[in-house]
Amino acid sequence: MGVLDVGSGEDVYMHFIDLCNNFWESQETINFREFMDGTDVFMSEFFDGGTNWNGLRQTVGDRYVLAEDPGALIELYQTKAETAVMEFPDEVQNPVVSNFANCDSHAVMCCWVKDRQANDDNGNCEDDPSYDEGCNDADPADNVDVCYVDMARAPESSRTPEGWAFFPGESEGDAHCHGVAWGNGELDE
Repeated sequence: MGVLDVGSGEDVYMHFIDLCNNFWESQETINFREFMDGTDVFMSEFFDGGTNWNGLRQTVGDRYVLAEDPGALIELYQTKAETAVMEFPDEVQNPVVSNFANCDSHAVMCCWVKDRQANDDNGNCEDDPSYDEGCNDADPADNVDVCYVDMARAPESSRTPEGWAFFPGESEGDAHCHGVAWGNGELDE
């Protein structure tokens, strides 16, 4: 333990805790609210799936170009997202955004059931003969089997205060999900 100039296993542990804390404190952070294009209400609705950002699909011409709209998200991705730490929105930073206030599981999953952009190898939306024909009701690349949904766990997102939706076998159709999880240890703050 002489290399680290510490005396015990506990000292080694605390040395690495200090190293990690110093590293994280030196990193640039991005507050999610800083780049959302709208108000706290818009951000809350975004996480509930209720904004135009959630449902737009690319169309003919320049009206909805998903590789460019919404511009704030694209700019953030291109300039900071790959190197900075994203602070997840919470009820302290954004009191209106209560979506994650009681999230004991420390996990969020975003799912969609339609492909909104052609030729991105993430579903069957095609711009041939046109977006309006090839992407209307197109399916995403199916990467999940949705078994059931408990509406009471997310009444704002589901717009239903309670109830269940069951999907035996493959009856749910194609769905595509991505998730993120976070801890609550002393290095996770």
